[in-house]
Amino acid sequence: MGPFYRRLAGLLIFSAAILPPAYAEPQDGFGLAVGPTSHTATVIISGVKQHYDSSGAGLTADAQFVVNDSWSINPSVQIALEKARGDLTNNIGNSEAGLQLRHWTGNVFIAPVLLYSVEDVLNGTVVQRAEYGPGVGLIGGWESPTGLTLSVQADAPESLYFSSSQRRTGLWLQLGYRWH
Repeated sequence: MGPFYRRLAGLLIFSAAILPPAYAEPQDGFGLAVGPTSHTATVIISGVKQHYDSSGAGLTADAQFVVNDSWSINPSVQIALEKARGDLTNNIGNSEAGLQLRHWTGNVFIAPVLLYSVEDVLNGTVVQRAEYGPGVGLIGGWESPTGLTLSVQADAPESLYFSSSQRRTGLWLQLGYRWH
């Protein structure tokens, strides 16, 4: 387990210990969240295998449409700027458009995510290479009755291409607020 994941686990345990126990049903509204991101990629580009890790910061925007006390539908957009290390040392822009079907128990939710991702390898401000495709993920989190949100999302961008030349994984920790 790498240092990022150890810090993430510590933050989640700390947050669970201090979050207020008030319960409410999910509420309609728009949300914004920020937090650290991390991605790992093993790709074959023009016959050359590359492995690299990247980490940085991301921004997430979503809308929540409540179906009932136990379910909501959440379309979302995420963007992150990360610095790569390994076979690639460029800055990387990761972005995703996703759709979640959240199952709620009190203020806690879990959801599968269907997503479409784009990874831009940057040379300064110029996109040197772009990889994109459909993928899947899983998100879990907590939302207070006042709108404070905390979630963690693990995903596999481009996994629905079923290609052995593209293997990517991502992790997003998000702290934010939902306007009801």
